[in-house]
Amino acid sequence: MGPPNFWLIQTSPGAVRGALQQRQAPVEGRGMIGFECTIAVHDVHDVRAVADAVTAAGGTMVLPPSLIERVGTLIQFHDTEGVQVSAMQYGSAPG
Repeated sequence: MGPPNFWLIQTSPGAVRGALQQRQAPVEGRGMIGFECTIAVHDVHDVRAVADAVTAAGGTMVLPPSLIERVGTLIQFHDTEGVQVSAMQYGSAPG
């Protein structure tokens, strides 16, 4: 599913789901220096709850809830240490 060098990952049926993809740009300056972690959440309201929790804990939003057609709703954020993380509700539209 998705573009070349993009893989969905799941630890076991009904368990944690996520995605792994190839680095999009070379590491220069700060940028993405590790793997891009995407955590699946249950529904679009959970995506918004994650965004609220991130900002309440001192993280910063990189990408607000955004619909990726035929895939789902995605957010991206930096945690308090500057690590970029994503949360995705697969198969949804912003609500």
